[in-house]
Amino acid sequence: MSQKTTVVLVVLILGLVYSSLSSNSKEDPYEILGVSRFSSQQQIKKAYKKLARNWHPDKNDNPEAQEKFIKINEAYEILSNPEKRKEYDDYGHFGPNAQQYTRREPFFDTHGGFSFFFNDGPSSHTRNDFISNQVYQSHILPNSYQKPYVIEIISNWCLPCMQIEDTWDRASNDLKNLGVGSGVININRNPRLVDHLGVDHVPQIIGVINGQVYFFKKRISVRELKEFVVELFPLDLIQRVTTKNLDSFLNVDDNRPKVLLFSPKAVPSLLYHVVGFANQKRLSFGFVSTSNTDGEKLRRKFKALPNEPSVMIFKEEKSVPEVVVEGSELKSGKLREIVESNKYLILPRLSSQNVFQDLCPEERFRSQRKLCVILFTKKGKNEEEKMKLRTLAKEIPFPSERVHFVYMYEDIQTLVVEAMKDGAAAINTNNGTVLKLAILWNAGNNEIRYTWLPGGWHVTKEPTIDPAVQLKDMLHSIISGSGKMRFKSRVPAFYDEEIPGPLFRIMNKVKNFSKYVLGLATRYVLLLFYVILHNNLKICYYLCLRKENMSIITMIVALFFIGAVGIFLPQGSDLDKRNPKSTNKQKTKSQGPALGYVQLNRSTEKELLKNAPHGQLTVTLLLDSVTPEETASSPLMHAYNDVISCYKRYQNARLFFRFAWLSIPENLQWCTEVMGVDKFGQINPGTVLVLNGYRKTVSVFKPTDLAKNEYFNNLEGDMMGFEDSDESETETQSDSLQGYERMRRKALSLSLRRELPSWIEKLTEGLIKKQKLDEWPVMDE
Repeated sequence: MSQKTTVVLVVLILGLVYSSLSSNSKEDPYEILGVSRFSSQQQIKKAYKKLARNWHPDKNDNPEAQEKFIKINEAYEILSNPEKRKEYDDYGHFGPNAQQYTRREPFFDTHGGFSFFFNDGPSSHTRNDFISNQVYQSHILPNSYQKPYVIEIISNWCLPCMQIEDTWDRASNDLKNLGVGSGVININRNPRLVDHLGVDHVPQIIGVINGQVYFFKKRISVRELKEFVVELFPLDLIQRVTTKNLDSFLNVDDNRPKVLLFSPKAVPSLLYHVVGFANQKRLSFGFVSTSNTDGEKLRRKFKALPNEPSVMIFKEEKSVPEVVVEGSELKSGKLREIVESNKYLILPRLSSQNVFQDLCPEERFRSQRKLCVILFTKKGKNEEEKMKLRTLAKEIPFPSERVHFVYMYEDIQTLVVEAMKDGAAAINTNNGTVLKLAILWNAGNNEIRYTWLPGGWHVTKEPTIDPAVQLKDMLHSIISGSGKMRFKSRVPAFYDEEIPGPLFRIMNKVKNFSKYVLGLATRYVLLLFYVILHNNLKICYYLCLRKENMSIITMIVALFFIGAVGIFLPQGSDLDKRNPKSTNKQKTKSQGPALGYVQLNRSTEKELLKNAPHGQLTVTLLLDSVTPEETASSPLMHAYNDVISCYKRYQNARLFFRFAWLSIPENLQWCTEVMGVDKFGQINPGTVLVLNGYRKTVSVFKPTDLAKNEYFNNLEGDMMGFEDSDESETETQSDSLQGYERMRRKALSLSLRRELPSWIEKLTEGLIKKQKLDEWPVMDE
């Protein structure tokens, strides 16, 4: 046998051995789950759940249960992902460098800690479903004023969570299609968020709307979840319309079109609630049930369909709807499209800055400029003039996206009148029979350009020049580019006429509070039944001490305390009355002009530390300056100001920030005690202390001193004169030291900008170490 033949045989034998070992090491995920290659996702999920329940390590005493359970999860991970499944079907593995079909998760996962038993349990949820604390605070809470959210709370290896997963998937998909937000919170990933929400067991489902959290208390089903979402909406979102209140509902004095749903059902649909909630600021929504006699009369009056739903949108004309959508057209996208394209009346009123920006949007390009025709009227007057302009708005040949016709109350929007005063005096109003009418272009950069209709707007039967014809000619010339806008001004500030009165706001708060108390009372009743049936007082004690349930008691106690303080506490202390100058001097000293930040010293330590309310964190920058003027010019202070500007309004249910600065030379001993250091040299400018006055804790941020790196060390030597041989350079040494300190401050300010934002984020997540103090040290005078 030749040498070449021997080599070939060896290679073939090694290949067969490797192939055998490789095939033995591979396990078919289809065989593990007991499904065929043609099984649907539903069949794969069903088989997976059955095997996962049987082989769960907590339920199965078999020594191989844990290993088998891991293989089941690995197999399901592949087959539940269409891309991984296709790659396995095509190549027998997945991943560019995979040697087996499985892709082992790393021991440590950056999203959730240690994998498998320290990470997520079996679940078909994608990472996009999971909600973090940051997503909840920055996305869900603000958006809950536009749409409701339904959130499932689960935990790792939770068998009840697995049992409701199919129902949750169906319900959440249906709700998403209707415009309801949904997501999942894992208690093992976000224990602080779950504790903040007041969740006492898993699985749990909550609803979030208008910044409030509500708990689902019924047996989970698709129908019950949809009813739960409907109950989340405000009671006055959709008005029940009858023959008695029809005229008042269709009245447009509130500057809103009216949307009216006719339906043979007894209650409006969830979709109608969702669309109404998203557009409640611009439209009013009503409902007529045609299943009763009164509703049937209204159906016949407006010729709605008898057995199918119909939506009508009314504007200025009460007897005839402007838009009608019936039957099969009432799909999710169609209803939203119709409602959002009819958010304003034919002749709307400029009642707020937002309305102005919507109807008169910025357009910098002259050839594409959008014009607003503004009629100046007074409240309760000039109905004929408005009607004439409204008729012209319907007949005008220009596209609606280029020209909007509006009016405003000049006796209310006085700032607008003042901003557009140029040229207005030339129009003779003739004792109110002639109204001012302006053509306005919002040119961007906070600038408007406008011109007036010569002769004004009026209604007259005399054979004079018709202002409507004159207005059409002016609009045509301006749009074509030949006409000019004669006057220029800044964008006017509109008074918000839509702000509800104080009585309405109080009533709304009382109503929301009553709804919250009712929900809490229901939970306590259920808890009482649970305690009676199971004779378990521990869980009762635990739940009663939760922050969510203590909030009512805390608020009642606070109200009594405020009332007592208002009655019994004198208006001011005798010391303040006897010596007002010292008080004013003290306030002046504490406030200072250092970019508006309070100086932490003897006069402010009570407010910022010793008497600080629960949850207040005083973020304090240490500086080597003494006076507020020096502080205001410090590069460290400017870097600090830039970083924390986005946190000035930060607050949640647990904490809020106060920002200050502290002079190291004036409080050196205090700094050493608070920071727990032995040497004064360890206290450097740029250090940030986060002080919790209520809990007496301190967290310390120290920026990286870039001046200690090789570049600055070399530079330091040159600056100090150590590299110079000329002994006559002694006088420049102090100047060099000052120059070095200036460069060091700039280096520290750079570190402050780079490192402090991420440190504060970790602080809000509870990941920064805190030092506990017995008492706050006394600050120097």
